[in-house]
This record gives sequence, structure tokens and C-alpha cells, in this order.
Amino acid sequence: MGRTIRAGDEVLIEPANKPRLGEVWAFCDEEAAIVVHRYVIQTSKGFWFQGDASGALDRPVPPEYLVGRVVAVVRGGLNIDRDGVWTRLVGWILALRRLGVATLRRFRRHIRG
Repeated sequence: MGRTIRAGDEVLIEPANKPRLGEVWAFCDEEAAIVVHRYVIQTSKGFWFQGDASGALDRPVPPEYLVGRVVAVVRGGLNIDRDGVWTRLVGWILALRRLGVATLRRFRRHIRG
């Protein structure tokens, strides 16, 4: 998550029922490593996450692999984001941008027809 959470940052995680659009969550991948990425969407295959610096979605994450919601980010001993307000705002902006780009691409294909 190069734009929001950098390698070496510490995160505080709290349990929650399920992710909401734009929230940053910790989950386990197939190798049991902890991953911290932003929630994008849920499908029948699981929860889909994406790193802010990544152009592609992660593999779907089953509910039992979810660890919790990131509520604080500490960088160099300073609390830079308490309760995830900044990370949620960035998440909404990125989600809207992705939606806009996808809509523009569909519109272009429709015009070229």
C-alpha cells in the first residue's frame, strides 16, 4: 500500500464484522503471511482487496482469512492516522477514480461500436 501505508509502518487492528468499501484490512494469504490492503468488493468467491500501489486485485479472500480492520497507522513513532479516517477517504477517492476510468472505457467501446 505504497500510497497510504509504507513498509515498516505499524498498524493497529481491531475486529469487525466485515469490510466496507474503502477500508483497509489485514488478512492472511495462502502462505499464512499477513497482508494489509484496501477492500474493494465482495463476491461469491470471497472478499477482494487491492493494494493502493497495485494495478490489479488480489486473489479473493475467504471470510476465515480476515484478521481485522486497520484503525491506526504509526510511522516513526508518530500516529499518522487514527481510526482510519484518512485511509477511508483515500479509499473512496481511489474507488471513485477506478469507477470513472471503467465507465470511460465502456463509453469509448460503445462509441466505437
